[in-house]
Amino acid sequence: MLIGEFDVSGIDEYWRVVDQICDRVPASLDVDVERLTFCDSSGVGALAQTASRCTEAHIDFRVVGVQGGVATTFDVMQAADLFRIEPLRRH
Repeated sequence: MLIGEFDVSGIDEYWRVVDQICDRVPASLDVDVERLTFCDSSGVGALAQTASRCTEAHIDFRVVGVQGGVATTFDVMQAADLFRIEPLRRH
């Protein structure tokens, strides 16, 4: 789960976590962004690189819980062309 802002200042920590997860080669990897308040191009780029890495390793990758300003950023950057996006679902 990503919380707060996802920009260049958080990329190193993001990759540390993603590397640990992908090294185990899970069947799927969902990145939950429901609690994300901001995502810039470096965050979108990291998610796109993760999607590519997962595709190569046959890991199903999705970004879930997309809403608000993050959804707007993803739309503007055409992120849906780079990785699978699941909007926030209210129960």
